Amino acid sequence: MLSLVYENPWTTVFLLIVASCCLNSIIGALRGQ
Repeated sequence: MLSLVYENPWTTVFLLIVASCCLNSIIGALRGQ
């Protein structure tokens, strides 16, 4: 996994974007209750 990140930095950016989207949806669902 680390070698993949070192070879392709865009995977890190993509994973961060996906993680932030997931967190936003989870927080939005919690606030919506």
